[in-house]
Amino acid sequence: MQNVLYIGPYKENNGLGRSSRRYISCLASNPDINLSCRPIYFTSNLIEEPDEKIDNKFEQNSSTQYDAVIQHGYPDMFEYHRKFGKNIGIAPIETMNIGHSGWIEKINLMDEVIVGSTYSEISLIESGVTTPIKATPEPFNIGLMTEKHDLFFQHLDNDPFVFYTIGQYTEQKNIKAIVVAFLLEFNEYDNVRLFIKTGHHRIDNNTLEHKINYDINYIREAIRKNENNSAPIDIMCGPMFAKDIRRLHHSCHCYIDATKADHNGACAIEALLSDSKVVVTENGASNSFINPNNGYVVRSGKTNVYTADTVHNNIFTIHEYWYEPSINYLQQSMRSAFNDAKKTISIDKDLFDKDRIAHIII
Repeated sequence: MQNVLYIGPYKENNGLGRSSRRYISCLASNPDINLSCRPIYFTSNLIEEPDEKIDNKFEQNSSTQYDAVIQHGYPDMFEYHRKFGKNIGIAPIETMNIGHSGWIEKINLMDEVIVGSTYSEISLIESGVTTPIKATPEPFNIGLMTEKHDLFFQHLDNDPFVFYTIGQYTEQKNIKAIVVAFLLEFNEYDNVRLFIKTGHHRIDNNTLEHKINYDINYIREAIRKNENNSAPIDIMCGPMFAKDIRRLHHSCHCYIDATKADHNGACAIEALLSDSKVVVTENGASNSFINPNNGYVVRSGKTNVYTADTVHNNIFTIHEYWYEPSINYLQQSMRSAFNDAKKTISIDKDLFDKDRIAHIII
């Protein structure tokens, strides 16, 4: 049996926190691993997840000697410890050309780095990483994703086709582009709705909701529409438990992932695992698993990263680039998904199963 120390942000209520909890669940399912966990914090966005709570025994567990230490987070925080048999980094690599970030030097100290997509692997290789890279899907609890849930929406007239997206209200997540495409493509006579689950690490929820409504009204004015002759948009700002996110996946019809950059496209993968349709950006991390055979892929163009929406200073530099989806093709993909309402799509669920991945990440 191997003694493994895992260090990650598993107490945070955000995408990286959920990713961290998935890896812990995966490692804990491997009978050949004696697991110890220690938390780190990148944000103050903390919330207790009843159905994802990490067993206290892993935090209380310790060993006099470890065969491996896993550090999960932004690479500028990676540290190499010679006393551990193997130093492994799990890195959320979201953009290309990251050589100016200072991350490469840190990653090259590790014995191995794990990323969640071939997109991230290519970014590391082209940016000068020499450490062995293991590109493998993030582990999901397939049983939780596929079980039936109570509907998130209880009273929607006319049974509309519901588009939805989940993500921070930032330049990277590109939610305003989704709003533009939705309002351009659909009108009041289309039986559709758009649901936006969002938040922002620097803006309180009430202020953010006012800001988003202002942005939506501004977009309506720009395209010569008003609330009466446009399809409805619903907004929810603030934290949501993982169970409720799964309910959302099972209650809606098409997930829109118009991000400019991502390291694996976890929400889009969750949507597909829940048998929802998915629209994703071309040339992104999601394309490692989602293609025209199981989703709708939006053409994109390479642009330089320019954003102030970062958690801390070492994420994103102007030297990096990401891929911005075309509004026109985003419209077309959303219309196609709406027209294909009865079409069923699927993804190879075994590819993401935590019990399978548990035996390959160490």
